[in-house]
Amino acid sequence: MNLASDDAVVGTCRPQSAVPTGTPGTRLLANSRAALGTHYCDVLAFEWRRRRRRAESVAFRFDHLKAWDARLASYLRAFRLLGPDGRQSIHERLGDPLSESELFAVAVSAICGRDRMLLRACIAMVQAMPNFSSAFNAALEWTEWEDVEFALALWPREDPLRQSFVLRSIAAHEVAIAPGYAADCAARLAPTPYVQLAALRCGLARGEAGWVANAPALFDATHAELRLAAVEALLVFGSDPERRDALARLRDLALGRGRVAMLATRALMPLQCGPAHQLLEALLGRPDRIRQLIAAMGWSGDLIHLPALVEWLADAAFARPAAAALTELTGSVPAADGWEAMSPVADDGGGVGDEAMPDDVDEGLPWPDAERFAAWWDARAGGCPVGPRYLGGQPRSAATLLETLVDGRLSSRPQAAWLVQLSARGRRLGHLAPAFRQQELIDVIEEARGRG
Repeated sequence: MNLASDDAVVGTCRPQSAVPTGTPGTRLLANSRAALGTHYCDVLAFEWRRRRRRAESVAFRFDHLKAWDARLASYLRAFRLLGPDGRQSIHERLGDPLSESELFAVAVSAICGRDRMLLRACIAMVQAMPNFSSAFNAALEWTEWEDVEFALALWPREDPLRQSFVLRSIAAHEVAIAPGYAADCAARLAPTPYVQLAALRCGLARGEAGWVANAPALFDATHAELRLAAVEALLVFGSDPERRDALARLRDLALGRGRVAMLATRALMPLQCGPAHQLLEALLGRPDRIRQLIAAMGWSGDLIHLPALVEWLADAAFARPAAAALTELTGSVPAADGWEAMSPVADDGGGVGDEAMPDDVDEGLPWPDAERFAAWWDARAGGCPVGPRYLGGQPRSAATLLETLVDGRLSSRPQAAWLVQLSARGRRLGHLAPAFRQQELIDVIEEARGRG
């Protein structure tokens, strides 16, 4: 069966008017739809989970994302074709624990089918386990605006979490809002970190300065991700003095810990500024910061860092992230350009204690061969002057940034989207959004560039 094709379900799901209601044939048809509903719920959860793992991969391009998302969209159409019978088995699974990806699939089915009972169950789960919020938000992002409105109307209005979902949905969909709505809404926001964060992200996504007017007041928030969004908002919409202050704050966030530090590093390093150089100096000589330093060198776009990255290719602990950073600089992919190595296998007798092995933080990144990369680079170095900043092997320019958005590596597209937004001081392309929504905004950017 071709899971990506509507033909896989149309024959089964199309109403069969010739089958009398209540006959064994009708029951068989309902059971078939229920089984297909279970199947599509499972494959949707699996594909969404795999998409999340690969959405910033050095190994795939935007065309790959479009193909994955076309499959996901076909599963959503299947849910609509299956109708209520297709959700029957999903109702029966609600008594079992759900993973985050399974909640996404169940929520998509409920929203597409406007199934009140199933939606209320999803809402209750998200309220009880806020860490599932991203899955529910993704379900809203993947569905049509009219269905989103239906779903959010069921959410308790007094729950501040509802405000964050409304804001994120407005950011994700091309919804027309009345003049002044942003300022009026911002004045009524609940003073909770996730609501304030949703408002800032909405402003960045839509290019609406009104959503981020309170950004300076959030610079000292205890929530690190909220501080990062406030800094990014000032870099996009602020005055020159505000932007200089924001750069210093971005450096300080990059010197923090965890995911926010890496996101701040990715935002800061492409900018040729004093705080970016200060960050690199602070990371040098810090054994606990080598991974961040390697990533920062790649995001800088400066070929001066290439020799240091090549040295790390020979260190098994850092070889794969160093190869990823080199791909960001040079555009070269190990498998395509002949410098991929065999994965080293430790021969410790096997079997005993395998379950205690730590997670591989570099899972999915290819192993590089340092000598082969050096040979590849030596053959091409003459055509790469040291002066310009590079992204994916191309000197950074308005044209190459747009090319990266159109069909660049998934690992390079977040940086390209950020630089395009800073240049235009407008909207942000959400590189994790459904591909068809990204393509709509890319078309707008291309059209605007053509007029310019």
